[in-house]
Amino acid sequence: MTESSIRVYILYGSQNGQSQSIAEGLHEDAIFDGIDCKVFCLKDEGKLFDIRKIKLAVFICSTTGDGDPPENARSFIDKLNNLPAADDDNDGLNQLHFALLGLGNSDYSTFCGGPKKLLTALSRLHATQFYSPARFADDATDGDDVTDEWIDHLWDHVKKAKAEIETTEAASSLVEEMKTKMQMHDDDTPTMTSLSSYPDKSLHRNTDLADVKLTLPPLLFTYIHLSPTTTTTTSDCHGDDDVITATVTSSKRLTSEDSDKVTMELELQVDEEVDYQPGDAFEFQCPNSQEEIEFLMSRLQPRPDLDDSAIPQTLSIVDGFEGKQPPRHLPSVLHSIKTTLTWLVDIRAVCKKSLIRALADVTSHEEEARRLRELCSRQGGGDYTKHVRLPQLNITDIVHNFPSCRPSVELVLQHLPPLRHRPYSVATSPRVDPNILKFAYTVVHTAKGGSDRRADRTGLATGWIQNLAPKTQLKIRHRRSTFTLPTDPTVPVIMIGPGTGVAPFIGFLEHGGADEAHLYFGCRRPGEDYIYAEKLKEFAACGTLTALHVAFSRPAVDGEHGKYVQDLLRENGHLVVDVVLSRGGVVYVCGDARGMSRDVRSCFVQMFADVRGCTEAEAKLLLKQLVDEKRYKEDVWA
Repeated sequence: MTESSIRVYILYGSQNGQSQSIAEGLHEDAIFDGIDCKVFCLKDEGKLFDIRKIKLAVFICSTTGDGDPPENARSFIDKLNNLPAADDDNDGLNQLHFALLGLGNSDYSTFCGGPKKLLTALSRLHATQFYSPARFADDATDGDDVTDEWIDHLWDHVKKAKAEIETTEAASSLVEEMKTKMQMHDDDTPTMTSLSSYPDKSLHRNTDLADVKLTLPPLLFTYIHLSPTTTTTTSDCHGDDDVITATVTSSKRLTSEDSDKVTMELELQVDEEVDYQPGDAFEFQCPNSQEEIEFLMSRLQPRPDLDDSAIPQTLSIVDGFEGKQPPRHLPSVLHSIKTTLTWLVDIRAVCKKSLIRALADVTSHEEEARRLRELCSRQGGGDYTKHVRLPQLNITDIVHNFPSCRPSVELVLQHLPPLRHRPYSVATSPRVDPNILKFAYTVVHTAKGGSDRRADRTGLATGWIQNLAPKTQLKIRHRRSTFTLPTDPTVPVIMIGPGTGVAPFIGFLEHGGADEAHLYFGCRRPGEDYIYAEKLKEFAACGTLTALHVAFSRPAVDGEHGKYVQDLLRENGHLVVDVVLSRGGVVYVCGDARGMSRDVRSCFVQMFADVRGCTEAEAKLLLKQLVDEKRYKEDVWA
């Protein structure tokens, strides 16, 4: 490839690291392909780059909250929105040619709201898409496939756009012609691998792929190296920014002992008051399972210092890869290999195709190596979804199922994403005790069943938190939220929170910040998982809670039909619609994103249509208006 004078900028907005990881992977691909490329976070505009001077950019942007851009992208989008629109007297950003990949989850009310706002802002300024249309990957369905397909074709578009921009700069008369020429050439020569025949066996084999030429993702060579050192590190695996030290004061079960659902309440004491509001969250940094770490280390390429937690390691770049940057979440001096695997990388992360591609190259048995290549290939996309992504196989599952796979620790650390903090909504108010924080959570348990997972699993965070003993100290971080009470106490609120979704509303009610408050709570049975029952009844008795509605999905009395929160909402449809549409009330929904929150949104659409006598389309517009006005708020999780 001929080196171009046009630099490619990869710009990301990321809330939990996924967009950043994709952007950094694209940067690595570009460098290996000889493309002049830089990668920056959108928050660094005006410091490290000037969007008005960039000609070619690739945007990767995710979504957070109710369709909001990530925190580190908001100032950039605000700046774009404050620029005058492009017109005859103002060029806007018409020098900018861009591609956009948006990440979102359709389980939430506003799918890909963040990247769509970015797209709208760029289009208003007459920036031109060179890879059109923008793609939006849905983490609830086919997100990985959409992302992989978009990346597969991206560099063809980049190279063509670079060439056209250069031609246009040399001959300005070709500007309009350039727009019609920006089409993709889909004639790449795929990477080929000769095959042998295999019998079918789910994850391990698929005869339909026999004798098929595979198109593989680029192989990312291992360019980091660890070596023992006598240098000690002062860096804290927990980080130093905004860390709060908390002490466990109690941990108790909220559900009955005979319930198969284990819901717990953790109480922490902090040494100094925290400036938080009910509805805010606190992030826990949870370690990986020691059993999983030990299993993984037993399957790595052997080295004498692997299991010695006392040997620090220097991280360096392999000769020939100068200029490459190590993963940002890894310090230059590691406490030890085991400590790094414990706190800094996510062993539970679903194996990406790029990792499987690298693992195939360190698998000695040819049939196993072949199958791994199939799973990461374009042709094996369906197998990857069915056998890896949906059952959420991680690196321990892969090396368990493919025994001749023996990666180096450097390969593992280079590919695994950072171990993210887990946020939990606080179930207290600082008005009660500013030094006490409480959290409700349900312990997640996933049985191995007939899957290819190595073993049964307990939730990484919930399993660890459940086992915290009194007086244990841990590190947490405060995360502010928009899921908070109105500043005006006369604004009525409707709170909808089945199960542990009721947790932030306990804080709301302790705070006493609403003159009129309606709560819709749901659980299975009164004596089994009606958590905080006595406290909620006390709030109702003293008037803090205007109305308490409880739905039992599995009533104890024979012949009674189970109900869910949306059933109780429909029963009170006229009141709910009056509170929300006539009196300016705010709706809060907390809990499961995949089922409950979708059903509740559908319920509101139905209630609006029935009570107002409007069409379904008009009712959906009313709900959208509430979301836009921040009067329909969700704090949901998948």
